[in-house]
Amino acid sequence: MGYEASKTKQMEGHSEQILFAALRYKGEIFTGINHDGALTNLRFTYPDYQIQEVEQGYSTSKDRFVSKEEAVEIVKNYADE
Repeated sequence: MGYEASKTKQMEGHSEQILFAALRYKGEIFTGINHDGALTNLRFTYPDYQIQEVEQGYSTSKDRFVSKEEAVEIVKNYADE
């Protein structure tokens, strides 16, 4: 079973989950296992990026970019299931 099929199977019957640390820069989302990993991915595309323009957050199982505060609420809701 591939990653996408496995991810879908694990999430059936559950609400939104946090999948990866993410950074948003110039409208694009870069993910990683942590924010440093996401920054490494961002640097491949934008070697001369401006750090003050980078927004930290998380990507979710519903393909959304959310803030740290939103991520806390998602985790709380998932833990209550």
